[in-house]
Amino acid sequence: MGHNCHVCGRHRPNEKFSGRGHARHVCQDCARRPKAGREREEIEEELWGCWFQSNLSKKNLVRLEALESHRDAEIRTWASLLREVGLVHPRRRGRLSQLRKKRPDLLERLVALGFVEERAPDEEAEEPKGRDDGPWEDDWNPFEGCYAGEDPDPDDVPF
Repeated sequence: MGHNCHVCGRHRPNEKFSGRGHARHVCQDCARRPKAGREREEIEEELWGCWFQSNLSKKNLVRLEALESHRDAEIRTWASLLREVGLVHPRRRGRLSQLRKKRPDLLERLVALGFVEERAPDEEAEEPKGRDDGPWEDDWNPFEGCYAGEDPDPDDVPF
């Protein structure tokens, strides 16, 4: 049956989990690694999860505020940045456009840290192609060569 390890994300058999690690869903390989490294990876996953969440709730903002006092400077920076984003526009839909309008400096910091890709503000999404813009020509018939109600010749069987 097995479990998924919360640290490495792999599906491991029951034998790969020790007593305490089994309840916490941490495999033996990850349990041997230094605690500081495991903790940092878990917090990074948590921060990425916050970025992709549909709504940064008050609980999320409280957690990000607590992470602002973490001993790792990079985690403090990410947490403070995500907290500012949550205060400006907590909803995921339209988040980047609102940041572009209200706080372009915050958007620049997000790009610098790699949370979003840099894109010019006047760069529009490609318009969807209409019926006439496709690769099909008007005289093209997708059913050309199909049998139109008549029985096929048994000698023409391809196999």
